[in-house]
Amino acid sequence: MLIHVVDISGSTDIQGQHVNVGTHDPKEDIKFVEEEFDYWFKQILEREWEKLSREIEKKATKLVDGITDRFSGLGIKDHYVYEALQSLDLLTKNPTDWNDSDITKFAQVLRKKTKPMLIAANKADLCKDLNITNEIHKSREIVNCSAETELILKKASKAKLIDYIPGNEKFVMNKNVDISTQQTKALNLVESILSKLNSTGIQTALNSAVFNCSISS
Repeated sequence: MLIHVVDISGSTDIQGQHVNVGTHDPKEDIKFVEEEFDYWFKQILEREWEKLSREIEKKATKLVDGITDRFSGLGIKDHYVYEALQSLDLLTKNPTDWNDSDITKFAQVLRKKTKPMLIAANKADLCKDLNITNEIHKSREIVNCSAETELILKKASKAKLIDYIPGNEKFVMNKNVDISTQQTKALNLVESILSKLNSTGIQTALNSAVFNCSISS
């Protein structure tokens, strides 16, 4: 399972430079990282493809076993390789007849099956609305997040100013502790963010990665 942390507010460009909120399209970042992982998978398969193709043609190895062996370093199991081949109707196609499109599509399908990606939409609190995350959610698993808000809550909790459990939608002020005006303003802002996002999203993203998106071995 991969968690891709994206500046969903569009305030960081593709080079990682700060820009005005909303001036960069975060969908470009998502696409870039996904394509990089897909290309990496393709490179692994292409590295000794001619040799592997000949071995399969001579029946020195089986298609599924040969490909699985190439991806053994990533812990990819043979049944995922089989499912990817089956979905693309490549089980019966001679590997020597595979073209670049076959290899590319196989790499993409295998990556999605074995390394599913969760988008942690950080800085969602800076977005004017959440239309962008709703749009992305149609095709990908995404969780609205605010790491800065989580950090504030963790620090306030450590200072005994509040009672806070990660993942909760609310926190409780500690009435037995004096809180400065500045701290009160900060916590009031945090309350408004939690109201907008329902939580900071950090624990939600971790839970989603473990229980909703991760593959079984």
